[in-house]
Amino acid sequence: MAFFKTAIKVIRRIRDSIHNTDFSIQTWLLLGASLQTLLLLCLPRNFALLLPISVLLCRFLQLQLRVAGIFPNPEAEEVIYDRITAQYPDSVEKADKGIVVLVLAASMSHPNGGFVEGMDKLGKYFESMWQDANTHRERYGYLGNTPSLTAELSANDEYGPRRGDDKGKTMMWLSYWKTLDGLHAFANEGSHLQGMVWWEKVVDKYKFTGLMHEVYEVPAGNWENVSANFRPFGLTNARFPVETEKDGQKVTEWVPGVRSMTKGRGTMNKNVEKEWKNMTVRMGRPNGSVGLRKRTAA
Repeated sequence: MAFFKTAIKVIRRIRDSIHNTDFSIQTWLLLGASLQTLLLLCLPRNFALLLPISVLLCRFLQLQLRVAGIFPNPEAEEVIYDRITAQYPDSVEKADKGIVVLVLAASMSHPNGGFVEGMDKLGKYFESMWQDANTHRERYGYLGNTPSLTAELSANDEYGPRRGDDKGKTMMWLSYWKTLDGLHAFANEGSHLQGMVWWEKVVDKYKFTGLMHEVYEVPAGNWENVSANFRPFGLTNARFPVETEKDGQKVTEWVPGVRSMTKGRGTMNKNVEKEWKNMTVRMGRPNGSVGLRKRTAA
C-alpha cells in the first residue's frame, strides 16, 4: 500500500512539473507511441489496442456533448458576455488614480527545458513570492496578476519579427500594484528577496536560466482597459482596496473593479454608454484629445 501511495505522489509531481512546451510535438508523439508499444508488450493485444481507442472515443463523445450544450463547457466558466472595463471602485472620475505594472519573466534555455537542476527550487520561489504578495496585499498594494503566460515558437514570424525571443521555455506574468513604493517594499522583503539572494548565488552555475522584469508607473489619466466576451483576466481580475466601516471601525476590503460598459447585459454590440465609448474617455480625458494630428504647411 505504501508503494502505491509513493508511486501516486511521484506521478502527480511529474504531472505538475511537466509543461507541454518542455518538449516538441514530435517528442510527445514519440513518447505516446513508445507507451503504446509497452502496452502491447505487457498486455493482451486486443486489450492494449482497445484501451487508447476507448479513451479517445470517450473524449470525442464528451466534446460533442459539450458542443451540443448537453454537458457544461468548463472552458466557458466565468466568461462575462458583456463589454467590461476595470476601474478603482472608489473612483470619482475614470482612471483618476495611478497604477504600477510589473512584467516578470523567467526563461530556460537548457535542452531539457524545465527538467534540470535548480528549476524545481526556482519554481517554488515563484509560487511563494506570489502567495506572499497576496497575503500582504495591503502592505504592498498588490492588486493581482495574470496566470503564467508561456511563449510559443513562431515558425513564420506571423506575429512580427521575433529575433529569437520565442525560443527556449519562457514564462511571463503581468502584475498590478497600487504604488511604486509598495512594489519596492515587496521586492526587498520576504520571498522575493529570498529568491533573489538564492539566484545571485547560483546564477553562474545555472547559466541556462534567465530572469527579467519591466516596471511601469502609470499616472492617473494614462491607462484604460476593455474586455468583451472575456473571463476576468489581467486588470479585470484584480482586487482593489475600498475602505468600509464595520462595527464602528474602518476596515479595508479588496473588491473587483469590473464595470459594465453597456446599458444591459446581452447588448454588447450596441447601446455602449458614451462615457465608455473609446480609449480617450475611458482615460477620463476629453473626447478627441488623443490621436495623430495632421501636419500643417509652414
